Amino acid sequence: AAREHIMRKWSLVIHDVALEIIRKNNSSLDANIEITKFQDIIAIVNNHPELEKILLLGFSAKNSAAQTFLKYIAEEQLEAEFPENFRLKSEQSFTVFMNDRKMECVILNSTSSASSITMLKLVNQFRKFL
Repeated sequence: AAREHIMRKWSLVIHDVALEIIRKNNSSLDANIEITKFQDIIAIVNNHPELEKILLLGFSAKNSAAQTFLKYIAEEQLEAEFPENFRLKSEQSFTVFMNDRKMECVILNSTSSASSITMLKLVNQFRKFL
């Protein structure tokens, strides 16, 4: 209930990059997930003109949100612009073009309980980028 309240208050939507996965050892860790099919992110963006920004939570694991989204961009042959010296790390951003839309994509730390990032740091990141 609290999560839903926050999402409504800030006009947020959470969506996974993966549509279908294979989970190894019944684990939710990114490292134990193999993505077999992506969501149609282009259709989601096209169907929601109110979307302004894509936040990618997590970047270090092979199947993290950021790394998976970059695979999706490559697979769909989408145009993207990266700043000079771009690296996969927290608080980095880049732009992706989907049809006539220009979407800012921001990489943030994972909200997973397995992450060592403090709640205060996560809250401050969300405040900065929302």
